[in-house]
Amino acid sequence: GSAFNEMAAGLALRDRYQSVLQKLTDPRVAEELVAGRVKLGGELREVSVIFCDIRGYTALSAGRNPVEVIHLLNDHMGALAKVVQRHHGVINQFAGDAIMILFGAPQGYGEDAADAVRCAWEMMQERERLNREAAEPLRIGIGIATGEMVAGCIGAESRSEYTVIGEKTNLAARLCSAAGAGQIILDAETHRKTAAIAVFAPLEPLKLKGFAQPVPAFRLASLNS
Repeated sequence: GSAFNEMAAGLALRDRYQSVLQKLTDPRVAEELVAGRVKLGGELREVSVIFCDIRGYTALSAGRNPVEVIHLLNDHMGALAKVVQRHHGVINQFAGDAIMILFGAPQGYGEDAADAVRCAWEMMQERERLNREAAEPLRIGIGIATGEMVAGCIGAESRSEYTVIGEKTNLAARLCSAAGAGQIILDAETHRKTAAIAVFAPLEPLKLKGFAQPVPAFRLASLNS
């Protein structure tokens, strides 16, 4: 009886840990962590990364009650997270008003760049839909980049975080910063991999912080039916 009770208590504790872990990270990453398949360190993977943030967020939040800002962000993030899940995306982190999303890590689905582009388009459409009903409309900008990155747990054995690191991660963040309200800007590699599924408008090469040369970039105009 004691052995059975200890086993039951252990299983209940494991379920509670897994429940908390799934709230702190993407369920697929949580599953990999619980199974012990993600170790400290990393592996090279081809990944498409989306960064999305709110335009004018500093002005929007200035002077507001923090509780009101949190509710506003939670409604916004919750709606976009549902879109991400439909397209095999993994939400790597929420940072203030920004979302970082991975396609191709910790596992790929064969068309990760295409999934990222379709996801970004639907995120923008969802935000516009919400704005038609919202008391406080929000405008977002999105950046996407694709390439080889190191994916894995970064930190210490006692405290680590699953993420991806590489030049293309930084590029996606810079493209997001360069995107205007309502714009989705992507790099040449993402464009090359998804030219058949969407209509793109080429931009003048962008001068981005941290990049010595201007970077070729494209604006997503529409998805092909």
